[in-house]
Amino acid sequence: MGRNMYNLLMVSKKGYWDQSPATFDINRIFEYTSKTLAEKYAELQGASLSELLSFPCLFAYETASKADARLGVITGFRKRGQEVRIEFAFDPVLPAIGYETLEKLVWELDIGEWEQNRTHWAVKEVDLL
Repeated sequence: MGRNMYNLLMVSKKGYWDQSPATFDINRIFEYTSKTLAEKYAELQGASLSELLSFPCLFAYETASKADARLGVITGFRKRGQEVRIEFAFDPVLPAIGYETLEKLVWELDIGEWEQNRTHWAVKEVDLL
């Protein structure tokens, strides 16, 4: 595990990824994630959190938004009550991924059909790059 994993962060609001930080309801974390991975990272602390935050990220929008996705990393993480706040940065070298291109890659990226219609944070056991 590790190198062949990525974080999928999906939101509905167009422009949400235009500025860091971003906030997620804790109940939306690990949706569409295998039970094994969800249990491994559930505590959101310590070594498992460090490992989770080391994975590359796909910052995407729900289907209805028809907006481009970006590749990047999580640079900061805080949990408070029922929310987590992440700071993030996009890879400055890699261009945005067009909506149509991402649609063609959903199977390879392990993104389910209905998954593209719900704001959530999933962990995928797939090589994003």
